[in-house]
Amino acid sequence: MGCTPFSVLVADRVFLLVKKLNLAVKPVSKTLRSREFVKVSSLNVYPAKGNELKVLGLIAKEVDLAVNEHLSGRGEVIRLRVNGEIIDSGVKSFLVEGGFVYEVYCFKCFANAFIRVILEKSLQTGERWISVDVDEVVGSPWFKEE
Repeated sequence: MGCTPFSVLVADRVFLLVKKLNLAVKPVSKTLRSREFVKVSSLNVYPAKGNELKVLGLIAKEVDLAVNEHLSGRGEVIRLRVNGEIIDSGVKSFLVEGGFVYEVYCFKCFANAFIRVILEKSLQTGERWISVDVDEVVGSPWFKEE
């Protein structure tokens, strides 16, 4: 197989972009976890106030490039533009002020991933940041033949 997991690829590429362009005004958090066939990563970027949509666009472009290079024409991508809200434990806690959700299927790795690149706003503090989250299943049942 030899595929780099989406969770690592996306987090690393976005982390490098943020560092290179010095976009974050607060420390960037980067979390990678995996358990057997499931891998996740989470990266929060805190752009300067008023610069959030520009940074969101740059990050989405980097994720597009990472996904397309990884798939090399051997996969499927569903890319959705999103707005909405996040309800945490039954409480509306955050607004999604824009972003993208990717559903990705790699025919080489037999993996599927859900990638969220969203601009969030806390309803409690008013703070805004960009979340880049990847949930990935390697050896997904989508690729099992009956």
